[in-house]
Amino acid sequence: MNSILLELKPFLDTLILSFSAVLNLEFTIISANPTRRIAGTGIYKKALNQKDWNNTYTDYVIKTKKNLTVLRPEKIYPKIIDGCTGSYYSIILEPIMLEDLVYGVLVIASFDEKQQNFLINNKEKLINYLKHISSLITAKIIETELKNKITIYNKNLEEILNYLNEGILLFEKDKIITNSIANSILYINEMDIYNDLIKKIKFEVENCLKIKKDINTKIIKYYNNLSFVLFLELKYLDENKVLVLLNTLDKIQEQNFSNSEFDNSLKAIVTQDPEMLNLKKNIQAISNNDSNILIQGETGTGKELFARAIHFSSYRKNNPFISINCASIPETLLESELFGYESGAFTGASKSGKVGKIVLANNGTLFLDEIGDMPLYLQAKLLRVLNDSYVEPIGSEKSIKVNIRIISATNKNLSEMIKNNEFRSDLYFRLNVIPINIPPLKNRKKDIQLLINYFIDKYNKKFEKNVTGIDLNTLDILSNYSWPGNVRELENTIEYVMNFKEKGIIKSEDLPNKHFNINFIELQNPKMELDTYNKSLTFKDNVKLYEKTIIEQEIQKYPSPLSRDNLLKICHKLNISPATLYRKIK
Repeated sequence: MNSILLELKPFLDTLILSFSAVLNLEFTIISANPTRRIAGTGIYKKALNQKDWNNTYTDYVIKTKKNLTVLRPEKIYPKIIDGCTGSYYSIILEPIMLEDLVYGVLVIASFDEKQQNFLINNKEKLINYLKHISSLITAKIIETELKNKITIYNKNLEEILNYLNEGILLFEKDKIITNSIANSILYINEMDIYNDLIKKIKFEVENCLKIKKDINTKIIKYYNNLSFVLFLELKYLDENKVLVLLNTLDKIQEQNFSNSEFDNSLKAIVTQDPEMLNLKKNIQAISNNDSNILIQGETGTGKELFARAIHFSSYRKNNPFISINCASIPETLLESELFGYESGAFTGASKSGKVGKIVLANNGTLFLDEIGDMPLYLQAKLLRVLNDSYVEPIGSEKSIKVNIRIISATNKNLSEMIKNNEFRSDLYFRLNVIPINIPPLKNRKKDIQLLINYFIDKYNKKFEKNVTGIDLNTLDILSNYSWPGNVRELENTIEYVMNFKEKGIIKSEDLPNKHFNINFIELQNPKMELDTYNKSLTFKDNVKLYEKTIIEQEIQKYPSPLSRDNLLKICHKLNISPATLYRKIK
């Protein structure tokens, strides 16, 4: 209570000085619990440090919770004194109360004959006057306590939000409350980018308020030739309030020892290809060593699958496997994600700071996916970690010792990047102690049927289907497809089929159209005439060329690329399967 009146001291000083000047009487305000003079005019101003309040008029009013008027102190209350004496001393006291609780006492007094005559002659008016002033101060107390509660609520809310591991924005009328993660996501180096993102989010918030329903949507912003994608989950709370949950396109992997959603063993690498089997054998040999590994391969070949298999085959398997994609996080955020930061290191930084991925991976493995997209200035910082085994968070003067194994991966030609000064050669040699090159799926034809069966089994369980296999013609089509997206594309193809197929065998008509959209560039070249026999070729080769020419002439009757429907028409006319057609035109 005392602290509330102390908070109001500037307001109370102005208040009593104004009233004292108008009425030509002396005012003072004393707080209760503990009893202390907060403000005063005249003689009271000189007694702000009064310590003994026992048996005073103030003490009486605080205990009785009643107002008190004393016109002749020496005659009426001889045992009750106020520390101030004088022949013309008269006093009126009014408790400052809120819900039966005394916060303090408001006092008006006279110290000369003129003041005393005025006080006595206007006693009733002054008593009412003091009641009004007391009510005014009570209202100010209520306002201040409410503001303090709101401040504490907002502070607690901010602390809670900062502990959550996703970006959160609370829109309430014209006010926005954000946590540190939301700030780090939205503040991309340039304020106009931040303002543009906030503007787009506000548009979605207004839409949410309008329809009074939750909304899931996304915002795509192109920045420095990168597509910056935000997923928004808007929660309608009331007519003036919307909670926004914010996430980036690539979720930052948190420390997760169990990794239950993954099969992290070597068994997860499904293959019968000799080169791949040799890689699996090598993993068993190198997994328990701490040498850094560089995995290279096309997109979708399963580089992270290999990285996980190495980690979970090693003695580090019970410690963290921390993955970070260097291409999916904007440059302005990548440094803080990797190295972490101290409290107040930069605008929008969490008050509690942030532990970086390198430290989170301590005693475990750090997987740097798409290492070729790491900026040069961060490559230098990473090189120091590799050389010294110390990491220095942003804004910190203290280094943290770490014990990590680094596995990197890329689909880029790092040697070529080094020639173009796009990648540091010293970092390359530190990362590339043990190189692993994963062959593309087009070079592993034997694996296609094995992988198809693996994915059919996977999605039978996931979708509760009963698909039993794939027919030979369809298998032949998939085996002859180039698979630019590698294993990931093959899995997506089977997942697509399994969404529409309930049971039975997968056939060619179940496949996505892209596997039939063939652009026969070779048809632009001169072809064999049907009545021409090439004496330089064997009879068997002449037959093959003859068949190919017939098929290509049929294909030329339809627009390119050839659609599935047109392909099936040709097959029906020639009485051959799509797979046979593929073989004969190769």
